[in-house]
Amino acid sequence: MAVVIAEHVGKPMGFLTHPNYWGSFMALGLPVVWSVCGIPAAIVIYLLILKTVSVAPVIAATIGVLVMAWPLFSTRVRLAVAGTGTAGILGTLVLHEFRLSGRWEVWRLALPEFLRWPVLGQGLGQWRVWAEDWDAAHYAPQAGKNFLVTLQAHNEPYQLLFELGLIGLVLGLLWAAQAGLAATRVWRAAPAAMIPSPWYAWGRAPLERAWIAVVAAALVNSLGSPVFHLPGQAALVIFALARMQADAEAL
Repeated sequence: MAVVIAEHVGKPMGFLTHPNYWGSFMALGLPVVWSVCGIPAAIVIYLLILKTVSVAPVIAATIGVLVMAWPLFSTRVRLAVAGTGTAGILGTLVLHEFRLSGRWEVWRLALPEFLRWPVLGQGLGQWRVWAEDWDAAHYAPQAGKNFLVTLQAHNEPYQLLFELGLIGLVLGLLWAAQAGLAATRVWRAAPAAMIPSPWYAWGRAPLERAWIAVVAAALVNSLGSPVFHLPGQAALVIFALARMQADAEAL
């Protein structure tokens, strides 16, 4: 994006010009920050993600925190973390909107195009071409036509299905299944206790578990954001997946 939209002024966004992009990036990094810098740093990041008032990053961050907390804390603490995360998600939905910024409308609009070539898809990168063509023909604010199709689907499985069809979706599911096998091995073998030190200390949780949390947050975030179409986020996810695979082999 080239400009900062006025309604987002005052929200955390860094140099990414949009709180959703910034929040998604920080949600991916939150588990690593927890592992390396400790719980207080993770809390600060989570609060900043809440301040973006962007639904997908808040959900992704909550999932990442739950994955980190689940093997390390008691049932009472787990429930407290889950309850806090649920409250954060519901609060964000109330402050933002329940229609998810028009995503449902865009996905419904793209459905007939997908059904034209459901097996092979429209072709890699064709979502953007279709979106630009549709906007050129229908988007006219001066005439009161304000609906704009986004240049990414903001749902990676749906965009994969649109561009590469059922064949691409199967390949994507195989990739996800391989990641799941690696995550399962690490989950069972990695340390399942907090590193002995004060709760506010650095290096408070096993880093092996942080990579699982990053990948889990990415998969959830990919349902509402273009994670794999944003180089900064995609690079972090691919690195986390590689670390998780390496840990699975080592463990």
